[in-house]
Amino acid sequence: MITIASIPAKADHFMVITNRLVVLVMLLALSICGCDRAPEHLPQERPEGNVEETQLKELWITDAAEAVDADSRASRPLSPNDAIVANVRLSGDKKADLHVALFYLKTGAKVGEETRSVLPSPGPISLTFRPSPAWSAGRYLLEVKLNSKVVSHQEIEVVEIGKGA
Repeated sequence: MITIASIPAKADHFMVITNRLVVLVMLLALSICGCDRAPEHLPQERPEGNVEETQLKELWITDAAEAVDADSRASRPLSPNDAIVANVRLSGDKKADLHVALFYLKTGAKVGEETRSVLPSPGPISLTFRPSPAWSAGRYLLEVKLNSKVVSHQEIEVVEIGKGA
């Protein structure tokens, strides 16, 4: 038999359990809703302003005797004694590691390479590969990397004078 004096004690116990369940459900809901983003008041990683990554804008090949501008691209095969000049124009705002390598395609041998830390500028960056000894006749591949990522390549033909063009 239930007495009137025992009803408040059971009600208090029921309220305590109910309150604990409500708090537990609220904490669970908050943890689920807030786990995919950082609180707004904490600093978050963001790119610095409108800084543009350095990119290759243009690549052209000349020899040492030609003017170094985009209109003087080597349209003829190079001779074994010509220097091979790689001209690159970059865009962007960040300093980058520019790596240019020259490969002789017949053997796959690397016959030249140059690395520079550069800032993009309106003018071209010229990298000169001089034959030592003379280049072998055949096809060469010039490979351009920015920050260790290949961004361009271009084939070059070297022919012996009087044997074709």
